[in-house]
Amino acid sequence: MTLQIHADSAAGGKSNMPDWTWRDWGVVDITLLRYAKEDWDPSYTTLVWNLSQNVDRQIGSGVVGVSPCLTPSKIPYVTHRGGPMTGLEALALQGLPNHELLLTRETEDNLADLAGNAMTSTVVGSATMAALYVGFKHLFEDLADRMDVDEHIESDSAVEGHITGEELLESRPLDPAATKQVELMRVLDMAQCSARLCICESRAGMTTATISQCKDCLVTSCKRCGGRPTHNHAPYHVDRLSSTVFEKELKAALPMCLEFSIEEDDLDCDTLTENLTLSDEGGMSTKQFRFWKETVRCAMKDVLRFTAIKRQELWLVNYESTSARLELVLSPTSKPQWFLYARPDPTMPADSP
Repeated sequence: MTLQIHADSAAGGKSNMPDWTWRDWGVVDITLLRYAKEDWDPSYTTLVWNLSQNVDRQIGSGVVGVSPCLTPSKIPYVTHRGGPMTGLEALALQGLPNHELLLTRETEDNLADLAGNAMTSTVVGSATMAALYVGFKHLFEDLADRMDVDEHIESDSAVEGHITGEELLESRPLDPAATKQVELMRVLDMAQCSARLCICESRAGMTTATISQCKDCLVTSCKRCGGRPTHNHAPYHVDRLSSTVFEKELKAALPMCLEFSIEEDDLDCDTLTENLTLSDEGGMSTKQFRFWKETVRCAMKDVLRFTAIKRQELWLVNYESTSARLELVLSPTSKPQWFLYARPDPTMPADSP
């Protein structure tokens, strides 16, 4: 008899993984039992396993939060998520700036190949700096003997001659700050109808299967995905709304820029010290509190700009600045909430107070 601690086998040999996990259970079960012998559960820590390797080989790093080498054929499995690493995450793990890459039609396999064939940016940067340090003096040795290249710059009048059809253009006023007035209850109702109700739903897609909700913990899942752990399911009736429709409606009602109208004297952080024990020996030191206070003050001064709307079990609206991040949470079970996160100076070294 085979013991399966992670993949619960049903009659006929069919495996039933937990709802939130990936359905590749053979290697996962064996590796999970190996860690169980050491009295810890990888499902609650972040490890990266390589499911493309056989179980008799080392399939991942034993250090929490550290990933093994990425290869094009690798199948990286993130333990606390119960699913694979996405292509964008693999690129970010290599140190590549995802926000500067123009990615359109690339599939997950294409992104994995790109990340697997890439070299970590820290290694490339170190090698480039070493090469420049050694060869910098040779770059300008023959500068005087190089051929001068005449650059032909087209005049403005010649450029204007290529533009035709200007009389067909129609002028309209543009107001980037214009917003649409929408009732708050309507927004919350639309957020509930368009929220993600099952793990199989993507950021924009919706399942066609029947949705159920647990009477005890209120978690929702479709008929195909729900099953483990066992829930007290009941039919969940809601008129589903396309996420793209709600996102367009919400974006029209939100301002693109936000700024706090608060004076310097109104932000009285010193009153917090009444409930804090400032000590250099333990807890929060006086230097750490001064740094925290200055970081919060900088966060309240900057202009926050709209960045993205994220669809999850609830809706998140993000605003960001150089020193702060503002998050609007739209939940069907509670009132809308704003969360402000202050960011320290990015030039500060690690382990700063």
